[in-house]
Amino acid sequence: AAAPSHFEVAGEDGVFHGQVALPEDLAPGDHTLVIAAGDSATSLGVTVIGTGGFTPITPRRVLDTRSGTRPGAGATVVVPVVGGPVPRSATAVALTVTATRLGGPGFVTVWPCGTARPDTSTLNLVSGDVANAATVPVGAAGTVCLRPSVGTDLLVDVTGHWSPEGSDRFTRVTARRVLDTRAGSRPRPGVTVEVPISAIPSGATAVAVNVTAVNAPTAGFVTAWPCGTTRPDASSLNHGARDTVAGSVLVGVSSTRRLCLSSSAGADLLVDVAGWFGPAGAGDLETVTTTRLLDTRTTGRPLTPGVVRRIPTGSAPGGAVVVNVTAVEPVGAGFLTAFDCSTTIPEVSNLNVSPGGTRANQAIVATSSTGSICVTSSTTTHLLVDLTGRFP
Repeated sequence: AAAPSHFEVAGEDGVFHGQVALPEDLAPGDHTLVIAAGDSATSLGVTVIGTGGFTPITPRRVLDTRSGTRPGAGATVVVPVVGGPVPRSATAVALTVTATRLGGPGFVTVWPCGTARPDTSTLNLVSGDVANAATVPVGAAGTVCLRPSVGTDLLVDVTGHWSPEGSDRFTRVTARRVLDTRAGSRPRPGVTVEVPISAIPSGATAVAVNVTAVNAPTAGFVTAWPCGTTRPDASSLNHGARDTVAGSVLVGVSSTRRLCLSSSAGADLLVDVAGWFGPAGAGDLETVTTTRLLDTRTTGRPLTPGVVRRIPTGSAPGGAVVVNVTAVEPVGAGFLTAFDCSTTIPEVSNLNVSPGGTRANQAIVATSSTGSICVTSSTTTHLLVDLTGRFP
């Protein structure tokens, strides 16, 4: 991958740590890495295996602390994610991380165990139950790590994985809305809503979508799954009463390209498509060390309504990036849209916000001809953008 990869070398004088950026066109296989220091050089044998293709799975719960001890503030929770439908060769996983019974406002960080914990947040905690998607490399011994800044119960569901055995690659599409129940009848609680997704080809096996629950009468959750299969006992996003909450979901689709949704509270539902996975897809995931691309708090210049902020990602043009977008202390209720800078602003949303809160959502966003993405907001808010992966 073009992103720096961490390595370590153990020798008589201790352990040497470093980072190396491998060329994008370096083929999988055995290679030699030469480390030069002054007049001496050391050769290391390295094997490039690549991230591999994506495989969607029925959501598999790998952590639920409600049945044991609630993690305290600052505790590191080690979560095994391989096993069952996730092979030991898995290089990255798609997760839904949920926090419940919050001990106060705070955040949760998710990262591959065995690497340095990034100074970023994956999930922001204000009140109620909060969920967010995360795309995370598999760490030491097949694990990922979580750290809450406040005491909270944590749930983790694996919804897919990347591995050398996987055959599905990602192809971006122009973001488009394929469902908006506000134009018709609101779904009843627990009723299955089938969503045809004609924007993807017949061979697609999974989609990257943003699902939004709007103005639910009570607190609840929304579940997404491929039509024609049993509804899983898992949630894709959680929301409060009269709240509007968006959640990024990587989920399989049926052979007829249909996605199923169910709202426990009877919320109106919106679905925006960002891309699809399948054997004919364009590219594999390139995992990166989580990198903060933007923090408007450091400049004191928040995003203001209607202004478009261009954000360089360091990625190749014409691909897509996986980012975590966080709105901090928005002035009013509204939404944010992330999009390809070379296109017009699409009529979709990636993140919905309420006054004074802090809320995050994962987004897969197409990159422009300069490798940048653009973000605009309907309300004044500080904005954080963290890069977690790339699709060429």
